[in-house]
Amino acid sequence: MEQYRCFGCMQLISEPVCPHCGHPAEGVNFPHQLPVGTVLGGRYFVGRAVNQTENALTYVAYDQNENKSVLISEYYPGMAASREGAQVRPGAAAYEAGLENYRREAQLLAGDEELSRVSGTVDAFETNGTVYIAMDQIRGPGLRQYIALRGGALDPQETMRIFRGIVAAVATLHQSGCAHGGISLDRIVLETDCPYMSPEPFRGKRNDPGKLYRMAEKLAEIRGLSVEEIQRITTENGKRLYRMSCE
Repeated sequence: MEQYRCFGCMQLISEPVCPHCGHPAEGVNFPHQLPVGTVLGGRYFVGRAVNQTENALTYVAYDQNENKSVLISEYYPGMAASREGAQVRPGAAAYEAGLENYRREAQLLAGDEELSRVSGTVDAFETNGTVYIAMDQIRGPGLRQYIALRGGALDPQETMRIFRGIVAAVATLHQSGCAHGGISLDRIVLETDCPYMSPEPFRGKRNDPGKLYRMAEKLAEIRGLSVEEIQRITTENGKRLYRMSCE
């Protein structure tokens, strides 16, 4: 009986529905995502899309060189790009700035042994007009799922235990100049840390909320979005966080 890779979990199957993950054999991705079955770099067999942020898509894939499942992150800012088949087409000026940031991050993660270990990065490459990062696939529940399994909340001791590891890993990335772009924008609010740590070009001077615009400018640069869009999104996040109904 002929066997083939399940697009959902990359296990070898022969059934019309995967017995391991329940994904249908003929499953497809949305038009703005890579078509299932695409082979990247002559090595990575792409399956279904499993996550999407403002500047990237993540797919499950199979590394045909190493014979293992991996995750592939693709630079794809939905508000500044479009797709024709596998090819990504820039749709706004912000695309190129974001692409350069993503390229630099990919090269750092793949080229440094410590960063590669922390991030799980195994490869970085360019094709289809964009940049890809291949990462080890760690199976298990994500943080949201884990919290749900624990009844919707964690006690302070467990929260500190988990976040110490997360913060340490992110700190290692930041010290190298990498900005963690995988945090969803709907989870970010802006603040100035006043009266300390004034942003550039105000270093050494007292900080104040009037310099908040520098945070928005930097985040816009990292995400490849306009400052106005960052201001709108983070303002809505702040309203939601503090349960504010003001306009």
